[in-house]
Amino acid sequence: MPRRTGQRARALHLRARVEQLETEVVCAADNMATLEEEHAQLDRRVDKLEEELAQVRRERLDTYTRWWRERERHNRSRHLIRRLRRRLGRLRRAADRADGAVHPSGSDGSENANSLDPGNRSDQYSDNGRAQGHGDMRVSDGQGNSEPRSQVDGSSRRHG
Repeated sequence: MPRRTGQRARALHLRARVEQLETEVVCAADNMATLEEEHAQLDRRVDKLEEELAQVRRERLDTYTRWWRERERHNRSRHLIRRLRRRLGRLRRAADRADGAVHPSGSDGSENANSLDPGNRSDQYSDNGRAQGHGDMRVSDGQGNSEPRSQVDGSSRRHG
């Protein structure tokens, strides 16, 4: 009989182990259901955030496009301002010459072509320091004083 008792003990032990594992299966299934729902919620949230991100990216691209157009408009307007100021200066000098009045560049009391934008000297001077445009060639010392170029470096230039 000792043999049967050992078998019976093993059988009881195995049944207890089976019941324990069945309980673990039920618990794991409950946990899996909870996690699946959590996962589904996170998937929906990710989808929503991805849609928002795509919308924000479209808005960013649209804003950059509008900024670029404004930048082009700004640059075009500044370019036209420079051209028109140069044209006004030429007209003013031509009118002064026709009237017989001789005014050195900038000393006739008229507004300097760059007075509205003191940091922008591209209208008067190129990278090599020569005055641009027609008429009296003058070089400024950067403090509002100017002299004919020929007095500064002895050079002369023909205008034709």
